[in-house]
Amino acid sequence: MSQYTTRFVKVFLCGCALTATACCLTASSGEDVSAPDTLVKAAPAEKLTWAPPTLENPITIQLDTESSLPELEPGRDYIIQFPDEPRTRRVLIKGGRNVVIIGGTSKIPHVNENAFQVHRGDPGRTVHLEGIQVTYEGEGQGDALAINAPTTIVQVQNFRATELKGGYDKVHSDVIQPWGGVQELRVDRLTGSCNCQGFFLVANYNSNGSFDFRNVNLTMEPEWYPGAKSGHALWLDRGLSGDKGGPVPTTFSEVYIVPRPNRTLGNSVFPQSNAKTEELRAHVEDDYVTWPGLTFVNGGIHKGPPPGGDFVSAENVGIHYTSPGYLSE
Repeated sequence: MSQYTTRFVKVFLCGCALTATACCLTASSGEDVSAPDTLVKAAPAEKLTWAPPTLENPITIQLDTESSLPELEPGRDYIIQFPDEPRTRRVLIKGGRNVVIIGGTSKIPHVNENAFQVHRGDPGRTVHLEGIQVTYEGEGQGDALAINAPTTIVQVQNFRATELKGGYDKVHSDVIQPWGGVQELRVDRLTGSCNCQGFFLVANYNSNGSFDFRNVNLTMEPEWYPGAKSGHALWLDRGLSGDKGGPVPTTFSEVYIVPRPNRTLGNSVFPQSNAKTEELRAHVEDDYVTWPGLTFVNGGIHKGPPPGGDFVSAENVGIHYTSPGYLSE
């Protein structure tokens, strides 16, 4: 069995555990990782592409619904566990080496608060997010996942982020936005919906390394209010300016977009199909968009929902999630 087949882990170090209030921190060797069968829902059948990173003597942090995650220690690995009810504050992952979060539900009621935010840590580390459900309630606005970690590999799998909202003169909410750069962004099995922006892959600061999207479907919902604008499901990082490190290798495999009702597939992505510069122009044929002039982009995006429905259902993620395992095991 994988070390991470369930969200609930039992961890031991020389037969004892270290616990603190607000968040529970447990030093561990990661030897015993099991969960009561009564806490586990049925798992999706398909194995995921990327296994979590190998952890060395990880510290386990048990979050409650509102407490902040403390800054993580350099050179230390972490397992972060969600509570058994929806969390209502962001999770800021700052510092540390490898970090694993498997399972959990986030319902953010606040304005301008990202559900997950990955900041800088040890160079070359991996942050693994899996089996997570994100929604925004009331006036809540923000990114499901924001990244400012140019030397971090971020893995996002079995991730469902729905009902995100924002606007031109409010918060520009995104499903994923690596605004501060990411070494590699690996996504396998993601379902999302948003009335603002989907994947905004431009690094406003630093640079991006590569993007790999597999088994993804995104629905762009109607404009939140008159004048809210937005509506792009995808905004590519063309990497054409010299200070951004050049073109960013980007791969799409089984990626689907349902455009906003008043938009075509060609103007739901950027660069759009009517781009003034021919080499940047998106090409749409048979409800499939590609960028022939951008040689660093492999694959394309389909219009419509996947033939089999959402890649990630609400029933298979969130609280009491269990992982289906990994192809790389």
